[in-house]
Amino acid sequence: MWDLARAKQVLKTYGRAGAVTYLGLSSMVTTGFYIAIKNNVDVKKLVGIKDEPDAEPSRFQKLLLGPGSHVLLAVMCSKAMIPVKLPVAVALTPYVHRLEKRLLQRIAAFRE
Repeated sequence: MWDLARAKQVLKTYGRAGAVTYLGLSSMVTTGFYIAIKNNVDVKKLVGIKDEPDAEPSRFQKLLLGPGSHVLLAVMCSKAMIPVKLPVAVALTPYVHRLEKRLLQRIAAFRE
């Protein structure tokens, strides 16, 4: 089980590695949702918009059906996954921190 206090402690302990882990994981999840939505989802059916040829679409409908609609839906789905992403990021952060330290040591040794 996780809680917000644990996430804050991990961020305090691991610093940059925690932020990098969460941002990397978040960008991968958002990209995955974007690809899935772009390839398979009928946005009108998902949102419940019915085809009415004479009616002017609302501002919300234009936003959801416009050129950036897949990005908007991917970000919304990614935001809905925060309760899943945060514990995964907390679990991965120590490994990322060790990898970061190892890489920085190799770079420092290479420069000498």
